[in-house]
Amino acid sequence: MGAVLTVYAGHYYYRDKINGWVNWGLFLASAGTLLVVVEPLLLSHNNEVSMLERTLGNILAFFYALLWVVYVIWTKVHHG
Repeated sequence: MGAVLTVYAGHYYYRDKINGWVNWGLFLASAGTLLVVVEPLLLSHNNEVSMLERTLGNILAFFYALLWVVYVIWTKVHHG
């Protein structure tokens, strides 16, 4: 998800062009990431780890990717 967010941030902050195929690919990657994040809520598993803990872990991984993009953009603005 970090790559997808980086492309969107580059488009927003630096006016990078995104063509139709890239936009379609970004949409598919975003939809897949969303499905992975909510997958524990959609499927019931009889594992030792509860579905809420698995969902929380997926959300934390998503926020890690988001914070990485913030870091990349911040360092480019301040040191670029």
